[in-house]
Amino acid sequence: MNIMEDLRVNEPWSLKGELTLSCNCEVFCPCVLSLGKSAPTEGYCQTWAAVRIDEGHFGGTDLSGIKFGFMAEIPGRLGRGNWTVALFVDDKASAYQTKALTWIMTGRAGGSTALLKILAGSFLGVRQVPISYELQGDTRVIQIEKIVDGAITPVRGKDKGGKLVQGEIRASGRAKVDAMLRRQGIITVRVKKKPVQRLRKIKYKDICVFTRQLAT
Repeated sequence: MNIMEDLRVNEPWSLKGELTLSCNCEVFCPCVLSLGKSAPTEGYCQTWAAVRIDEGHFGGTDLSGIKFGFMAEIPGRLGRGNWTVALFVDDKASAYQTKALTWIMTGRAGGSTALLKILAGSFLGVRQVPISYELQGDTRVIQIEKIVDGAITPVRGKDKGGKLVQGEIRASGRAKVDAMLRRQGIITVRVKKKPVQRLRKIKYKDICVFTRQLAT
């Protein structure tokens, strides 16, 4: 059975986990802040990234627990395309999982990565290699055998004046929080969901006392 025939490109897919990325910009990547409108600080971008999938699927193919990474060379502004991309998938992934991630990361599966089909002018292929994605405190230690050996520690969010920003904000989800803070010129590093305070269960005795007080 041909794997490419068995896995259909129009399968629904979803990935949930964590992405760690590094590039050659001198400061925090202006491409991210400007959504691809600003040029990289060096005029071009050389970047690598690693992804840890906590929950995911491509149709009936489970992707949970798989790690993958990619490298890209971008000659100018991200939105102008002509990217050169290479994909690296965990050597523990099955042939079906590898093919699914290849379709997702080349944009052929549609969805949120569909633009990659347009932006990547050259796809160098996919290779299965051992990938390690470890957490040491706030630091992410990434190893893609013979390709990447890196560690990234986040810098806490600061406003335009360089002041460290911490606080609370109400929103319907993480994406909404990021968008609201971005409009204020604040880069989000960590967002924690505030636990909902559960109300104490009202006892029958309390109701009796309350209604008696109302009656007097």
